[in-house]
Amino acid sequence: MNSTPSPVLSVAGLDKSYGERKILNGISLDVNCGETLVLIGASGSGKSTLLRCMGLLDPFEAGTVSLNGEVIATGGGHRRHESRAESRRRANFGFVFQQFNLFGHRTALENVMEGPRVVRGMGKAAARKLSVELLERVGVGHRLHAAVPEMSGGEQQRVAIARALAMEPQCLLLDEPTSALDPELVAEVLDVVAQLAQEGTTMVIVTHEMGFAYEAADRVVFMCNGTVHEQGPARAVLDSPSTTALKSFLRRFHYASFPSTPQPGGAVLTPALDPH
Repeated sequence: MNSTPSPVLSVAGLDKSYGERKILNGISLDVNCGETLVLIGASGSGKSTLLRCMGLLDPFEAGTVSLNGEVIATGGGHRRHESRAESRRRANFGFVFQQFNLFGHRTALENVMEGPRVVRGMGKAAARKLSVELLERVGVGHRLHAAVPEMSGGEQQRVAIARALAMEPQCLLLDEPTSALDPELVAEVLDVVAQLAQEGTTMVIVTHEMGFAYEAADRVVFMCNGTVHEQGPARAVLDSPSTTALKSFLRRFHYASFPSTPQPGGAVLTPALDPH
């Protein structure tokens, strides 16, 4: 019996350039079902670009992206499938960005209901029930009818996470979800993401929060100059980096572990990355 997990998401031989600048250079990577994979690396190393290519948001020059063993995008700037089919396949991914990208004129509940109603064709009552459950799950159930400008950045990002989950994605892609937040709001978002990791949500996360990566990630991938420079189990990689480049990168930060389960009274996660 083969006990090797089957990847939900795979990229193979991915090349991506902006003009003459090579951003991704032959990236190959698998993401297994229920795995939390964290991408780390210096600014400009290709982390966010890789995430966008994985989720079919950006074209690429060479390589393939596969979902559950089926190639869904190929290099050359062209998609394998027609646009309608591509749109359906992109719906397999949930996206959470640095900026929350909520509809500013709508409430938290209306923002989360939009995807299930418009994309999934769900009835209003069912979409509302799902959205309420998800907003409660991420800790903002008391803000259902709050307009976006009335919410803190941490609340807005938790609404954005609920909105992504409402599409019932096979893989959640998060691009530095705490980087636009004030320091005191980082913990409440990390708490939610850590809980999703514990629940077995398949996620790829770009972050500079090393403590979060240490505690919540199954695997860490260190990117350098558009390549996968080092990867492995999160704690092993961060405790004992084997390459000079990763050692140098980690020396810029100190990090401490934090509770990875919600505590009484709300989110208590410590912001995990502090520049020296």
